[in-house]
Amino acid sequence: MTDPGVMRALGRASETTDPALRRLWVVAAIEALLGRRFVIVGGVAVDLHTGSYRPTDIDLIGSLSSSDRASLADAGFVEHGSRHVAWAPPGDTPILIEFPAASLDADYELIELEPGTTVAVIDLTGLLVDRLIQATHPNSVSFDDAVSLVAAVADDVDWAALAGRLRARPEAEYLGLVGTTMRVLRRAGLTDEARLFAE
Repeated sequence: MTDPGVMRALGRASETTDPALRRLWVVAAIEALLGRRFVIVGGVAVDLHTGSYRPTDIDLIGSLSSSDRASLADAGFVEHGSRHVAWAPPGDTPILIEFPAASLDADYELIELEPGTTVAVIDLTGLLVDRLIQATHPNSVSFDDAVSLVAAVADDVDWAALAGRLRARPEAEYLGLVGTTMRVLRRAGLTDEARLFAE
């Protein structure tokens, strides 16, 4: 039998017509079901930080065991290809959930859905680091997506701290991360901020 907290969260997900809130309630249900915290990253995190992105799935940091997958199936989640599980509100489009990594190399913030129910989302600096790293790869998040993100959050970022954090990444040099970041910032019209990365 599925835990009442899980059923409550899935009920809230079914009731709301707000896609962003629906995704958060699905995450809350997964956490209640599996008994541990997951962290929202990817497109949903971009949407939560900017309000201007349409994610195609929910990316959650945390690992899934075979017993976790069985618990998800018992609660109505279905396998969807090799990388996703899906849950659908009655009569509505399925929501895809992917678990791309087991651990997070960033901080996170909590979002309260109601008293006693929170979900975690990667913090803004961590999201920027992730998206800027991905912008160096030709087959991943596009350069233009990174430009859109930095333009949307420019006033909320400690650029000097971000520059230090990017330089400290072990892959920064071979990815050309600082150069990519400077190009992203310039394209977004943030030339003063780009100078911080040249120092």
